[in-house]
Amino acid sequence: MFKNDDVEIRQLDEHTWHGNGHQVYNESIYLIKGATGAILLDAGTHIPGLKKIVEDIVKMPVTLIATHVHGDHTGSAVNEWEEIWINAADEVNVPSNMPNYKGKKRYLTDGQVFDLGGRQIEVVFTPGHTPGSVTFIDKAAHYGFSGDAFGSGNLLVFTDLSTEVASSQRLMKFIEKYDIKYLYPGHYWGNNLETPERVKNVGII
Repeated sequence: MFKNDDVEIRQLDEHTWHGNGHQVYNESIYLIKGATGAILLDAGTHIPGLKKIVEDIVKMPVTLIATHVHGDHTGSAVNEWEEIWINAADEVNVPSNMPNYKGKKRYLTDGQVFDLGGRQIEVVFTPGHTPGSVTFIDKAAHYGFSGDAFGSGNLLVFTDLSTEVASSQRLMKFIEKYDIKYLYPGHYWGNNLETPERVKNVGII
């Protein structure tokens, strides 16, 4: 679909694309399109021209949302957007991980739904990796996007384990209720989709 020295983007399904940066363990971005809107989850570490790249793919403006504020997900390309959505709990990470961002920060709310026109993406707060880590769920497609909260290799907890366990238990209720089959993680290399079983196991540590 698209490839240069900084990112490779491939299509996952008719209206969803996944991209890998090349600097921090295949850091991932996800482009999600509906009939009337599109969002980009995360911006990688250093992907110059990312805004134009993704908007050329979907042929419409793209809203930027961060699964969490870490430099491999909110790197230099965030500065190409006039606003970014983050969880307010991750403001603590902004000075060190988004030091040059001058745009507007908008704050996600738990249960918020981004209506993209025929496609809805729901926000589920899942702190643990960071205080403001968020998972995004497409209930109709039965999959989601977990950032580094779940599924990016090792269990990456920078708050405390009890917070991660509580997020796992909370997310499992959501997964079971809506029959979510898998989650695309924040570092996806093609064969490491996060499964409900693995999320459940975190909750019984």
